[in-house]
Amino acid sequence: NGSYRIEHKHGYRDFCDSAYFLSSSLTFSVRNCPIIVDLESSEDSICLGECIDVKAIASGGDSTKYKYEWLHTNKNLTSTTICPKKSGYTTVKVTDGNAIPGFDTFYFVVLAPPKTQSDTQLCYYADPLNFKASPQGGNWSGRGIENSKTGQFNPRKAWGNSAIVYKIGGCTDTLNVFVSRPYNYE
Repeated sequence: NGSYRIEHKHGYRDFCDSAYFLSSSLTFSVRNCPIIVDLESSEDSICLGECIDVKAIASGGDSTKYKYEWLHTNKNLTSTTICPKKSGYTTVKVTDGNAIPGFDTFYFVVLAPPKTQSDTQLCYYADPLNFKASPQGGNWSGRGIENSKTGQFNPRKAWGNSAIVYKIGGCTDTLNVFVSRPYNYE
């Protein structure tokens, strides 16, 4: 959008070798450039119970008259917070009353939180074991974990209380493990 001026200057010679110069100009305004919208967010996958902040970046049209129409709210804001219960999308339409409106859609994924096995107690002298969680494929971390992929836990490396974290797709669950003190510990 804006005011523009085009100038054209041209010279030519006639058959008698006389020079002539012509110039012309045209000033015009453009007030209806289409509005371009991009929705931005720091993440597109969240765990159930979390929220996503989405921001509309618009250009074109008359930015002083922008109106934002979101799919899930009637507030006229450049950004919004969505706390979805399932995967889906949100859409925004940006208008200024004159230009061709702009649209964009943002898709998001809501992940079910992982679930680890129940909290447990182990003997210091027990053999290493693999913890279980659903869905599979995440990573285990914490004191006593020897293999982050399989969840292998060695009680001899973690006596006392340990918080073992299972993480998949940004979602976590914590398993509390108590390993009894060695009988000869003083």
